[in-house]
Amino acid sequence: MATKSYMALAGIAAILGSGPAFAETITSIDLSSYYNGNWSSQNNGAALAAGAESGTGNTASGLSFSDPNGRYVSIAIGSSLTISGLSVPLGTDNTLNLLTNEFFGNGSGNADAKVTVKNNLGDKETFDLVGGSTIRDYNNDGYTNTLTGGAPPTTAQTWWTTGDALFTGNGEPSQRLDAQTLTLASVFDGTDLTSIEILNSGFSLTSPFDDVVSAAQVTTNRTPATVPEPGSLALFGTALAGLGLFARRRRTS
Repeated sequence: MATKSYMALAGIAAILGSGPAFAETITSIDLSSYYNGNWSSQNNGAALAAGAESGTGNTASGLSFSDPNGRYVSIAIGSSLTISGLSVPLGTDNTLNLLTNEFFGNGSGNADAKVTVKNNLGDKETFDLVGGSTIRDYNNDGYTNTLTGGAPPTTAQTWWTTGDALFTGNGEPSQRLDAQTLTLASVFDGTDLTSIEILNSGFSLTSPFDDVVSAAQVTTNRTPATVPEPGSLALFGTALAGLGLFARRRRTS
């Protein structure tokens, strides 16, 4: 009978531990104190600012952030944006998502930015944003216009676009906001994210090839919590019944 009791307990444990324990959590990073520009003041930027304010973005991307005021942080070559004093709890399957483009760009295949994240244990990880792959010019008027998307742990996709370029008529979007997804290593699991640094590592010293950050967010526990299937619930009931029968027989004896 003790064996049956053990089997019942094992069944309950298997059911309770059969799926992820936590649901997805999204934390927006407040950039309001770092903003130093507005898209409406840039070449063809009025349309981009209007799109940012709409907050629609690319719903298929799965990224929920928006740029509600059409503002950005401009980072000159050799300079960096450091967001410190954070305390963002991380679970598992963690990503840092950025809304980042360039003014002009440093050309395809060139490392344009380095993103370094740190946690409360002193661990850090650095990601490269490469022109033509994971970062490009916001404006479709030459320079770096390709976004191939990269490969894990650093990927990118178009988050928002506006209509055809006024002077090219080529059917391609005039302006765009692109999203980068940086997948954090497992060493960050269960820790707190404490800082984010974005360094403009471009090489040109003759043109204003600034990096431009519009928004940022952290997504953790991207695998949603699961609900036991009907068959699992039935097994759970059987296990409880077995425990009840065992308890009754012990009282009888």
